[in-house]
Amino acid sequence: MTAAAASPDAATIAFSVNDGVALSTALTQHVAREQGIRMLVIKGPISADLGLRTRRYSTDVDIIVEPDRAKDLIEALRAYGWSPRPWPDFPKLLKQHSRTLIHESWPNDIDVHHYWPGFLGSPQEAFDRLWVHRIQVTVAGHPIDTPDRAGSALVLALHSLREEGQVSADSRQMTEYSELVSALKKMDSSDTEFISDARSTASLMEQILQDAVGTDSTQTARRFLTDLGHDVPLVPNSNASEALRLWRLNAKAEHAMTGWMLKLQRAPLLEKPGIAARAFFPSRADLAAIDPELRNGSISVVRAWWKRASRGLHGLVQARRDLRAFDKR
Repeated sequence: MTAAAASPDAATIAFSVNDGVALSTALTQHVAREQGIRMLVIKGPISADLGLRTRRYSTDVDIIVEPDRAKDLIEALRAYGWSPRPWPDFPKLLKQHSRTLIHESWPNDIDVHHYWPGFLGSPQEAFDRLWVHRIQVTVAGHPIDTPDRAGSALVLALHSLREEGQVSADSRQMTEYSELVSALKKMDSSDTEFISDARSTASLMEQILQDAVGTDSTQTARRFLTDLGHDVPLVPNSNASEALRLWRLNAKAEHAMTGWMLKLQRAPLLEKPGIAARAFFPSRADLAAIDPELRNGSISVVRAWWKRASRGLHGLVQARRDLRAFDKR
């Protein structure tokens, strides 16, 4: 398919979200190959194909791209009518790791990741490890590159554990995590389906551990690795890297205010008032990007500011508590 054939000006064809996910997966892979960009499709329906979780309704396509080509892929997809969703650069505990692309004629999104949260090593080296152990599956009649079963399992586990302290045991994240661990334990260790030929060991559990070591995620994925039977000593916060401590803080932080508080805490004195003002009273454009009620005209800007300020004030106590624990070594 050419960009012209898929442009916003072309005839609009209605299709289901499931079909949209499948077709945009194939489209994105096609564009990446055309541009010479290495890209892997992660999560979503492919995870069910690999036997890592039950099939669920997906509304987006998740891909991880070699870090220095992510912008190139986003720009290439723009020719097909896909554009980044506006999103404010509010402070976060974990670095910005993706951009969401939307299309006015498609019912789904495309999330373009330039690194995967939880991989604390070099983003390029982490991607290269997943790439070396990639396999191909078929989606919408098109060959799709994806991490093999071990790499995909580690990606899924980190996604579930990223906010494990903020959600209940019966939340979707933790339900998917439990399903993942259960599925892996039931797999035959001699089953080579969905395993890369580049693997040096036949044991799936060992492959997962090797990937965790190779991506520096043994601590961020420690619960997962121990649940699979590996002995992974805990690195205490007193010896932990800044990246690992931020991961742990993010995993239990209950409110976005924690990110603002950390930025405020570390900012020069003269910048603090501006940061505080933006935290509670962001611009209308920033507020509309995160508040659907303002975006669709259900409430006024003043009302949206009041809602945000109220939530922020309620989150201050917990944010201060979280940061005290973070600062304690």
